[in-house]
Amino acid sequence: MKNIWSIFCREVSSFFTSPLAYVLIFIFLVAVNALTFLWPGRELIESEQAALKDYFFFYHPWVLAFYGPLLAMRTLSDEHRQGTIELISTMPVRTIELVFGKFLGGFTVLFVSLLFTLSVVITVSILGNPDPGPLFAGYLGSLLVGGTFIAVTIAVSALTRSQVICVAVSIPICLLLCLIGFDPVQNFFADSGVNVLAAFGELLASISVMPGFTDFSKGLVDIRYLFYFLSVIALCLFITNTVLQSKRA
Repeated sequence: MKNIWSIFCREVSSFFTSPLAYVLIFIFLVAVNALTFLWPGRELIESEQAALKDYFFFYHPWVLAFYGPLLAMRTLSDEHRQGTIELISTMPVRTIELVFGKFLGGFTVLFVSLLFTLSVVITVSILGNPDPGPLFAGYLGSLLVGGTFIAVTIAVSALTRSQVICVAVSIPICLLLCLIGFDPVQNFFADSGVNVLAAFGELLASISVMPGFTDFSKGLVDIRYLFYFLSVIALCLFITNTVLQSKRA
């Protein structure tokens, strides 16, 4: 735990001492607020509803598909570029401790970023009386989706020295994890009338983040989806650990 804590503190400190951190958080907040209050056809104020499922959380997976990779793009790629990964390899630190510490660092930055979006919740609370259950579950779903995308990006960053390549690969993967479970895509397979396509659509939905996040945004915390998110995160961290161990050897 001491090694994990040290790596975690180093990761968070290096992030918040960089101007890029504040630029990313600012862009994230602008995107979330603009999509919630200004996006044509889904304006929260004009809806006169206190529910945030269709006007606030609806966009989170899509925004996080970009934000998660941008947060984690330098996690291991930067270590490779600067040559510090070789230095870390000589220290009495296991690769799994390195991976877990860096993931927790990125996850903490994501948590702080989502805290700033509470301004939307405060605004809605002033105008109405939102149900706290779906709010809590929705934020939990956003954390799990964002954590999944960070874990995916860390796995990609272990394979390349370039942050640009890391982002260019990670963002399409994260978007694909959203798209294959998106309702219009699922409706296409379900309405095709072909059993094989319908079964294929169900298979895609089972590996997508969208069904689980949709339930969370409704206030439904399903253990199956909780297990899904944690399993994907664990799998990505395991892949990262395996790659780093092979390089260390």
